[in-house]
Amino acid sequence: MIRAIVICTCLAIVGCTKEPSPVAVDTFCLTAKKRTWSVNDTSETIRDAEAWNKTIDLRCGIPGKKA
Repeated sequence: MIRAIVICTCLAIVGCTKEPSPVAVDTFCLTAKKRTWSVNDTSETIRDAEAWNKTIDLRCGIPGKKA
């Protein structure tokens, strides 16, 4: 009888454990798009676009180039 109580108690405790927390997935590289610019844009716009494109290259890698 005691053995059955111990087994039931163990099963009840195991059943109350928390589920593993979900793992965060970085989707930046899947959703980020490079920005284009024109020679008619302001120098600030061009710098912003180049900085954004460089960020994408650094975080996601450049296709065809090994890190």
